[in-house]
Amino acid sequence: MRRKKRTNLRVILILIIIALIWFLFIDKYSLIKIIKGKIQIKQTQNLIETYKEEEKKLKVEKEKLEMEDEKIIEKKARELGLIKPGETIIRISEEEKKDQEGD
Repeated sequence: MRRKKRTNLRVILILIIIALIWFLFIDKYSLIKIIKGKIQIKQTQNLIETYKEEEKKLKVEKEKLEMEDEKIIEKKARELGLIKPGETIIRISEEEKKDQEGD
């Protein structure tokens, strides 16, 4: 009788071990696959955060470049004597400049 109990216990123990191995490593929803999936999700989230930060930096840089472009365009337009709508040009002759400097 004791032998039968031991044999039954061994069979049950072997079945439990096989079931554990199955659920840990082989099954479609195995623990290993779940852990790997969670790690991959975390890595992807970190990558997304990195890209978001880089996007913010690039937007700031773009805005700076656009502002500089506007300044450069403004300077060139002034050099060419162009004016904005509603502006009035006031020209000072060389003589008036000298008079003002002398005062």
